[in-house]
Amino acid sequence: MRLYHVEKSCADCRAPCAQPHDLAPWRISSFGTVFDDNRILLVRKRDGREWTLPGGTVWRNETPLKALRRHVRKAAGLRILATQVPTVIECPHRHRFLMYYQAAPATTPEPLEPQPAHDTEARWFSMHSLPVDLARHAKTHLLQFNLRRREPLQSTHAPLKAHQG
Repeated sequence: MRLYHVEKSCADCRAPCAQPHDLAPWRISSFGTVFDDNRILLVRKRDGREWTLPGGTVWRNETPLKALRRHVRKAAGLRILATQVPTVIECPHRHRFLMYYQAAPATTPEPLEPQPAHDTEARWFSMHSLPVDLARHAKTHLLQFNLRRREPLQSTHAPLKAHQG
């Protein structure tokens, strides 16, 4: 199934569409905020600089939730269950829909073990001690998540607390 762009600018990604992209196919990416008590699962490429939410591109004939489960299993060796309906963000200039699920481990979390061929590092972080090098899209989503939960929001004017360890 192909989805097509309706001309629009994307304030979330801070990049306006310069021209209409008629009949441009869209891609879907699926990400998860995987919680275990007051900890969140974050991943990063072994050669990367930023921590981010686990997830990635949805393959043809794959549901976004199935894609998220596949990405988390590869990156962290963890099976998950979705706990809420996803939040969907439209990024017209990238021809992409981003789907953010809230999830939890399906069983008691074991030590995180990425699949041997996967080039990521996975780690649990306390929600009160997130890494300084957190990707912008992950930071934005987590701040919005805190607003929806009506919890005290970390200041957007001060940097997030650095991970100690």
